[in-house]
Amino acid sequence: MTTPPGDAANPILEQAQNLLASRIDPIRPLAELIVRHAEVSAELANIEKAYGAAYASAVAAGWTDKELQQMGAHTPTRRPAGRPKGSRTSRPATDKD
Repeated sequence: MTTPPGDAANPILEQAQNLLASRIDPIRPLAELIVRHAEVSAELANIEKAYGAAYASAVAAGWTDKELQQMGAHTPTRRPAGRPKGSRTSRPATDKD
């Protein structure tokens, strides 16, 4: 009596699974940290946006960069969006006769 082909492959498949398991185990913590890194990065972006707005409000209220730095603040890397600057050249007047 011969063994069915599926049974002969079982030891090979088991060995392959063992080899894969040893490679997958180190990925588990990395996968968790990839997700955590994305969460923290999004949170940091929100904090930087709020920090920029608060810093701009302080400057608008009359505080100078130097004064804010003396209090421990740093110039934000990301300032809130403001009004776009107008062009520096004036438009020629149009004569309407």
